[in-house]
Amino acid sequence: MALDYSKEVNFTEATSNAYQVFQSSDLPYNVQDIFDAPQTDDIQEKGEFWVCCTALKKFQAEHKRLPVSGSIPDMTSYTDYYLQL
Repeated sequence: MALDYSKEVNFTEATSNAYQVFQSSDLPYNVQDIFDAPQTDDIQEKGEFWVCCTALKKFQAEHKRLPVSGSIPDMTSYTDYYLQL
């Protein structure tokens, strides 16, 4: 039985992006510098930037990785399938 074209494309995309699972979870030095800043430990800090940095720091401490990679790959889909998502 032959694969339907859309499934074949999805399979090809998945296999070509599988390497991302094995990428290092080390923090880039510039992110670590921000996490080390005293503002991320100051609960009185109200700036939106520092609130977001504090949340990311807590996430990284618990999960040992950032919530998303630096890039989001595009996906191939038929319009009807995408709209159903």
